[in-house]
Amino acid sequence: TSADTILVHDAYYLQTIPAEDVVQWVSPWQQNTDILTVPEGESSLRLEGYWPQDFTVLSLWGHIHERGAAVRFEIKGDQGWETFYEVNPWDPALTNSPLPMQFEPGALTFAAGTQVATVCTWDNDTGETITFPDEMCATQGVGYSSKSTVSITSSSSQE
Repeated sequence: TSADTILVHDAYYLQTIPAEDVVQWVSPWQQNTDILTVPEGESSLRLEGYWPQDFTVLSLWGHIHERGAAVRFEIKGDQGWETFYEVNPWDPALTNSPLPMQFEPGALTFAAGTQVATVCTWDNDTGETITFPDEMCATQGVGYSSKSTVSITSSSSQE
C-alpha cells in the first residue's frame, strides 16, 4: 500500500490480418520466478539463466512491485557480467507502466545459450515476509523466432 494514488490504465489497440499475410510472428519472453520470499528489511535476489533459443528482442523491461528498490538485467559476455538495463531507484508507479527499452529488428539478438541475469532489490518495511504474487522479480519483453512464449529457466540466489 502507499499513501500516493497510483493510476492504472492498460489499453491495447489491435488489428487482425489473415495468418498467411503475417511477415513475422512475435511472442512474449520472460525471466522470472514465482518462488519468491522477500524478508523484512533490505534484500536482493539474482536469477541466472541461459537463453533457450536464438531470439531477436524488440523490447525489454524490468518488473517488480511496490516494495522494490531496483531492478536490472545483465548479459554475460567475454568480459564478464555487464548491466544492460537498470532502474534504480524503482518507482512503484512503474509496476504497471514500466520503462521499456525498444530495439529495431535485428539490433539486439541472443544466441541460444547466452547467459543472462535479472537482479531485484527490495526494501521491505512491512514488518512481514512478502511472497509472490505480492512481490515479483522479472525481466520481460517481446521478440521473435517462435510463436510461443519464451521462458528463461533460471536458478536463484540471495545477494
